[in-house]
Amino acid sequence: MPEEDILEEKLYERLSHLVDLRIPGFEKSVPPGKVRQLSFSNRSSIEWFEEFVERATNAIGRRYLPIFRVSDGEFYFSVGYRLPYPSPGEKPLLHYLRQIASYIKWNRFNVFWSGTPGYGYENYSTAEWKTLRPHYVECLRTICREGIMAMALMKTPDRFAERYHRPICEWFETNKVAVIPGNYYPFYFVYGLLNGPSIGRVLQDRRVLVVTSLNPNKEKAISLGLLRAGARDVQFIQISRGKALTDRIDLSGIAVPVDVALVGAGVGAANILVQLRELRTLCIDAGYSLDLIADRTLAGSRDFTLAD
Repeated sequence: MPEEDILEEKLYERLSHLVDLRIPGFEKSVPPGKVRQLSFSNRSSIEWFEEFVERATNAIGRRYLPIFRVSDGEFYFSVGYRLPYPSPGEKPLLHYLRQIASYIKWNRFNVFWSGTPGYGYENYSTAEWKTLRPHYVECLRTICREGIMAMALMKTPDRFAERYHRPICEWFETNKVAVIPGNYYPFYFVYGLLNGPSIGRVLQDRRVLVVTSLNPNKEKAISLGLLRAGARDVQFIQISRGKALTDRIDLSGIAVPVDVALVGAGVGAANILVQLRELRTLCIDAGYSLDLIADRTLAGSRDFTLAD
C-alpha cells in the first residue's frame, strides 16, 4: 500500500492487535502476559523478534539502518506531558493529587525534562522545545523511511506510557511520520538484542562506535563492558549531557569502517542517528543498554534486562 494511503488511515485503530512479548532468553524473568505490544497483526513475538535481529545483523557493514527507541520521554517531547494512569490498587484521587503536584513543581507544562524529575538527563526550555520540534519531526521521518522505530506502545500492569498511546499516534499522523508495519517494532526488542543471548550477533568481533555524554569512568566502564561482550575495539564521540537534539558531531576523526554505532542521547538520539548515515551500517539508539553493558548490577531493573 502506498505511504500516502497508509497515512490517511488512523494509526491507533490499525494497531488493533495485542501481542504477548516473549523474547528468547527472557522467558523466566518476564512472565507470560506481563508485556503486550500493540501490533498491526496477530503474530508470534518470537518470529517478530527474530525478524528484527535479522534486519539488524544483516545491516552490519552493508547499509545504514538507524534504530530509534520511542518511549515515554519521546512521547512527552512530542505531545506534551500527560499524567500517568493509576496503577492497579492505587487510589485514583491520591494518585492524581501527587501527579499534579509533581507536574507543577517541575514546571512540566513549560520545560521538557527527561529522566527522574530534578535529575534532568535532558532539558529544554519552552523556546528550545518549540524551536527543536520541527527538526525532531524531520529526524523521525528519516528514521521511518530508512530504519526502525522501536516503540513503547505496550500494555503492562503498571500501565506504563498508556496515556500517550492514542495522542502519539495522532501526532504521527498530523506530522506525516509514517509508522507502518515495515518500520514498527517493539521497544523491548532493543533490550532483548543488547542484553540477552543475541548480543554476540551484534558485537562479536565488531568495531564499535559509542556516541554519548562521557566522563573518564563512564567511558572506561562502557569500553570494558563492550570488549567483554566480544567487541574487537571501541571508540567514542562525546556529546552534550542535556542538549543532544542541538549537537552536531564530527566523524572525521573516527577510524573506519565502523561495524556498529551505539548511541546514548535520550530524545536527542534521533538527531544523532541521522548524522551517522555516512557510516553505512547498523546504528542503534542503545540508551539504558549502554548503562547495563557498563554495570551488570543494573540487570533486572527493567523488563528484558535480566537474561535467564
